[in-house]
Amino acid sequence: MDVSRQSVSKWERANSIPDLNKIIKLAENFGVSVDYLVKDEIEEVQTSGEDVEPDVIKVSLDDATQYVRSKIDMSRNISKGVLLCIYSIITFSSYI
Repeated sequence: MDVSRQSVSKWERANSIPDLNKIIKLAENFGVSVDYLVKDEIEEVQTSGEDVEPDVIKVSLDDATQYVRSKIDMSRNISKGVLLCIYSIITFSSYI
């Protein structure tokens, strides 16, 4: 496949990834799909149920995603409000 051992080492350490042609050849050689080689499966983390740090609050990925989306929506609304304030100042200052 014309791949150096250094390249394979970088792939294994996630310092680089093979180009698409190499991925396709690897999938063919091993008899698997490209998805099988490319996708990372999310692993469930086993916890003991005890917080190591009492001030740390654990949240789910869904809760964190919803929080980030709400912050983005809020920042858009604030930006629109600031823009309207600036526009009104410019518009009404021309009448003075």
